[in-house]
Amino acid sequence: MDKIDMELDVASRQAIEFVFDKHDSVHGSKNFDREQSSTSSHSPTTSVQGHKEPSLENQSSVDTPAQPALSLPKEILSMLHEGFRGDPLPASLSKPPMTHTSLLNNKIQWYGSWREGWEPRWGVIKPRIEDIRKVAMPFMQFCGIDPEKFSVAPFYEGMWNKLYLITSKNERTGAITERIFRITLPVNPWFKIQSEVATMEYVRKETSIPIPKVYIFESSMANALGFEWMIMEKMEGRTFKDARESISQPIKESLNGTIAEWVHQLSQLQFDRIGSLYREWDPRKPDYLAFKLGPVTSDHFLGPWRTEKEIFRGPFQNEAQLYRSIVELALADILDSRHLDLAHRAWAEEQGFGLVSNQDNEDESQIPTTVYSSKEAFGPLGVKNVCFSILGLLPLIEDKLAQKPRTYVLHHFDISKNNVLVDSAGAAVALLDWENLSAESLCQIYPWPSIIDPTRYEPPEPSQWSGPKPDWYIAAETDYETRLAADAFMLRLGELKSYWPQTEGEEQNYMNDFEEDLAELGSLVKGIHAGWAELELCNKMKEKYSEVFQPILSQKPIQTQDGNFPRPIQSSLGPKEAQYARLFDGLRPNKKRILKWKIITRKLGLNENHHR
Repeated sequence: MDKIDMELDVASRQAIEFVFDKHDSVHGSKNFDREQSSTSSHSPTTSVQGHKEPSLENQSSVDTPAQPALSLPKEILSMLHEGFRGDPLPASLSKPPMTHTSLLNNKIQWYGSWREGWEPRWGVIKPRIEDIRKVAMPFMQFCGIDPEKFSVAPFYEGMWNKLYLITSKNERTGAITERIFRITLPVNPWFKIQSEVATMEYVRKETSIPIPKVYIFESSMANALGFEWMIMEKMEGRTFKDARESISQPIKESLNGTIAEWVHQLSQLQFDRIGSLYREWDPRKPDYLAFKLGPVTSDHFLGPWRTEKEIFRGPFQNEAQLYRSIVELALADILDSRHLDLAHRAWAEEQGFGLVSNQDNEDESQIPTTVYSSKEAFGPLGVKNVCFSILGLLPLIEDKLAQKPRTYVLHHFDISKNNVLVDSAGAAVALLDWENLSAESLCQIYPWPSIIDPTRYEPPEPSQWSGPKPDWYIAAETDYETRLAADAFMLRLGELKSYWPQTEGEEQNYMNDFEEDLAELGSLVKGIHAGWAELELCNKMKEKYSEVFQPILSQKPIQTQDGNFPRPIQSSLGPKEAQYARLFDGLRPNKKRILKWKIITRKLGLNENHHR
């Protein structure tokens, strides 16, 4: 597998020297723990009431002299100067904030519902072009941009990020250099961007999948911009969504073969736990640049007030531990009066009663609105019952999972038409959007990337028309070509003998019944509803897997090799009881021993038949 070239070229070394010299002349040495004081004490997270906001401001870009404002201390820059090998440069060595309230206030708002899921949107405070220039200037030469003359303009806005195009023109040669400045919505401060950069670098080093190079990133919002950001390579090409009408059928099939190679390479990146990737960026640490698994950054842990909940987020030993944390987070939502208030407000609004609040002292503008189909849709009591039923099932599932080692693979869940870039010939040139990814089990992964339609369209009957084909026949031909392109994806996986799950239709091909049950339970956990069907599913699984435990009274006591009782019995006895029990374990009963046992059990307050 080809590795990224890690040698430091002359341009990068000069860029580091430039950054180092500018920092030395302007700041000298600084304390790198600058963020601790700003995150030490915060009130509970609040969100802004949803309302329509104006789109990106089309501000004109201007050229101004560079004014470095680096946050890295001199000693860190010096170590980077000596040991840099082309990895992304952290703009600061920030740590995860203890709480996020003051950092998130007025920057993010949530739409949706507790039942249907939450959709983040940009709040009242929005990035400004002049602030982007201020934080980007010190690093421009490091990115191959003239720090004395560059422009910044809006480029693209998505749900999670705002992208700006940085452009610089060499007046002598006329060459134009472009970089992407990306600002991330603070849905999961620090963890999201830290994991994304680490994941991108890990994939760049371990696979041949073409992805943008990250030059600089900042995982702290304690900067002039007020948001987390990164500067990365601008990949040339068009999205498959924009180009697909002009791509021929053979090229589409070839493209799907390339995507099959991508997911195959990702499936080769295997781990023994469930978690998102992180990296140590501090050059002073012994594990500098080491990759490691950490808290999961998936959507299931995101939503209003969720980042402040004290819930374990990984890494997890298995799926049962992951499911337990998601269920505990759902219970924490139910116990949170703010979430209950959202349900009541939405129901009142739906019924035409207007917005209401049971929190007299809270600013109405700080409570986001949401939509529920009815007041019972939140169903706190019903959801509680489902949550407790799942929690009662998970020990049985975990015992089953513990019977053999599990393998988890890095999964890109959004290989979509918008995230695959192609060149003018239709060949794949880049895969975008590496945020919120984690190592997952194959039973949790749908085998078809969203860019591929797996529907088994039937071939149309041979054409009987001498003139132009009717529209319905052309549509049928197009559908069948879509099926052939999907077949090319699975055919290539078969040629690679891939670990990735393979199937001929829309249904997932599970390895066994337990994996299928595990996937069904995962779907339930990640979208808990208050209904009888959910409880029925849990009860059926309990009945199916409870046989792994045998009732104690149905077993004849057998002494183990270490002289102790089997664990279920041993755990039910205190130290003295266990000591007496070992004296009688495996001995043939006679009148004298039975009499001794009766005396001992009466003395200890045990049932005389406890050991029989």
